[in-house]
Amino acid sequence: SIPGRQRMCGRARAASASRVREAAAGVARARGGPSPAWEDEAEYRPAANAAPGMKLGTISLSQEDDLKITTSRWGLGEDPWRQFNARSETASRLFKRHFESGRAIAVLDGFYEWAPGGPAGKEKQPHFAARADGAPLLVASLRDSAGKCTLLTRDVVPSLAWLHDRMPVILPDDAAAANWLQTAALDVDPPAVATHPVTRKISNLSYQRDDASAAIKLNPKLTDFFRPAAAPAPASPQGKRASTERREDSTRKARRTDPASSSS
Repeated sequence: SIPGRQRMCGRARAASASRVREAAAGVARARGGPSPAWEDEAEYRPAANAAPGMKLGTISLSQEDDLKITTSRWGLGEDPWRQFNARSETASRLFKRHFESGRAIAVLDGFYEWAPGGPAGKEKQPHFAARADGAPLLVASLRDSAGKCTLLTRDVVPSLAWLHDRMPVILPDDAAAANWLQTAALDVDPPAVATHPVTRKISNLSYQRDDASAAIKLNPKLTDFFRPAAAPAPASPQGKRASTERREDSTRKARRTDPASSSS
């Protein structure tokens, strides 16, 4: 993991309304029920560069145990930036009420994260992470009665450890999503996730163009700063012997040329 990095950057690409409905239909099929309604769909404005305070499409259960789609504000509480994500390991204790009756699924196209790099680690390059198969992310979430939600996070999988030490809890399929809503089960492996660098313009929240998550090519001189460091290759026995012989040869030459090394 990356020392000192605990909280994820609060940026994501919200799924289109049609993708939210398709995701909900899949969860409904896994439950053996009909596709749910979306009563407040008119309030949904999917953002290419979404942040806490903006709208996300969420799937949850009603008091009658029926599936529903709801437009939710990202971030619990008055200040959306204070509780826009929550650690899944402690959510059942710290968010007991939400965990018991407010389990939800946020439907995203993917999420953004800034990788440290460059000289002295001062450069930051944003990357977009999404399912490798192109399906929307079904992220385990908690929702309150006021229509606000927070995304659950977990320890990162090894393949993404270079990017951050945490990642969203991504439910791998419709069955796992339905199970999370019904039983709070989260002991699942995430699906394969692919990443690519994106424009640094997304650091400004006003940048909401559709190409916000489009892949870019990094400057070749910077590319090495934003990839995991490779472990040095172990020296071969032949290489070790050659290195030892060179050191011994240098020592013999130094003794021949250094007066202080000869006996008097």
